[in-house]
Amino acid sequence: MKSKNNRKIKKGVINIKIYFDRARMYLGYINFFMLNVVLLNSSQGGKIADIVNENRVLWIPLLFIFYTVVLIFIGYLDTRLGLRQEEMRNNAMNNPVIKEIVDTVRLIKKEITPNAPADRKNPE
Repeated sequence: MKSKNNRKIKKGVINIKIYFDRARMYLGYINFFMLNVVLLNSSQGGKIADIVNENRVLWIPLLFIFYTVVLIFIGYLDTRLGLRQEEMRNNAMNNPVIKEIVDTVRLIKKEITPNAPADRKNPE
């Protein structure tokens, strides 16, 4: 009974952590765009800064769209180059649960492999 309660509590804490991490990711996006607005507001003295400051209603949405397109392009490059896939592979291989699964699969494969040629010798 105590073990079931501990599992429920542990699962609840893990779910809260997952929700928190997801929300933190979105907060990072908002923070990134807010920093760019602050950067625009603090810029002074240059021709580009004057143009942006005179037409903030136009430039802030345009820059938001520009940043979004650039970020999507960076994500596309990251995916095409396989960086995320390799990162996930490295993280998975450091995960003890995944290591145990891989070791089990290797053991099963090792046990099955010697029997495979014998089955192929007598095809009927």
